[in-house]
Amino acid sequence: MDTIQQVLDNDTANPKWIGKVQYATPTILYPKTCKIILEKVPTQAEINTAKSNLNKKFRVPVDYVIPSSNKIDISGINKLDKSTIHVDDPTQTTAEQLKPQFKAVVLKAIKAIDSSLTENDYDYFIEAKGEDWPIDITNDKTVEVQIEGKNNATGQTNPIDVVIKNS
Repeated sequence: MDTIQQVLDNDTANPKWIGKVQYATPTILYPKTCKIILEKVPTQAEINTAKSNLNKKFRVPVDYVIPSSNKIDISGINKLDKSTIHVDDPTQTTAEQLKPQFKAVVLKAIKAIDSSLTENDYDYFIEAKGEDWPIDITNDKTVEVQIEGKNNATGQTNPIDVVIKNS
């Protein structure tokens, strides 16, 4: 080993020597590793133990957690509870005014799918059905609510028709 180290230290630019060192290293180490591995002939009990452990899976202590990629599909939501709607001017209602008032019913529908989901796991959008914003909700009016999963949730619902009226 000393000779190999001297050659590497003194003549590393010589590819012929480097090749010889690469070839010779396993040959030099083989007798030393054999003594470590095969110090004595194994007993029959040791052989049997080794054979029985050959295809076993051993549990190794885990010091980190691999996050699960299993997201919860929310696309099956097709109904929302009735929401209490109150706006100051029901003749000029906008989506921005309605969105916070749907927060509780949308969260309830999400929690019905899986109770571990939170407000951070979805977003929802409100569209006026058949007309442009602002809409008049003095009488019954139908809007479409669509929920889209994010973070721990995945999927997107079909538009859900919800009848609203100012109370």
